Amino acid sequence: MPGVVAALGAAGVPFTVYTKSALVLRDAGVLAAAGARVAVSIAFVDERIRRAVEPGAVGAQARLELVSALVEAGVECRVLMSPVLPLLSDATDQLTATVRRIAGAGAVAVEPVVLRLPPGTREWYLRWLGGAHPHLVERYEELYDRAGFPSSGYEQRITGQIEQLCRVYGMRCGAPEPEGRGPRAAQLALV
Repeated sequence: MPGVVAALGAAGVPFTVYTKSALVLRDAGVLAAAGARVAVSIAFVDERIRRAVEPGAVGAQARLELVSALVEAGVECRVLMSPVLPLLSDATDQLTATVRRIAGAGAVAVEPVVLRLPPGTREWYLRWLGGAHPHLVERYEELYDRAGFPSSGYEQRITGQIEQLCRVYGMRCGAPEPEGRGPRAAQLALV
């Protein structure tokens, strides 16, 4: 991986590494030198929810420490706040705690994504939800369309709350801005 990162940096190609793994730290120096961005996935900071939904995954605290370590190493780091789980991790206090801790870790931006339930995933998730939170199944069926997208009003409300919290904590919100730098080498002609 270091060779690929170095080659991308030398060519002036902007790129982002998406991860939840601390293995990315081993290449932090090369990533910083290449001007790379890293996006760490942190959906929520509530450990009860993580144990129920992602029992084998690394906890939020370890991911927040990863963000801090990357920032300390000179790597621009953002957080993919995904997925926000309707009626489970979307309460104002939960969103506030998550964004506050992300800002405290040194991230420059948050990109919120509300849970999608495309066919296949939808059936599995609703089966899990029926066992863990049966009182929420009907509300999910009302909230999601056949393609697996939440209602636009709900999604706009949640992303709007997160955007407001990002302003409070001094971070950008949303998808990354395209980088304006061009390649360092001349474009090769095909003809």
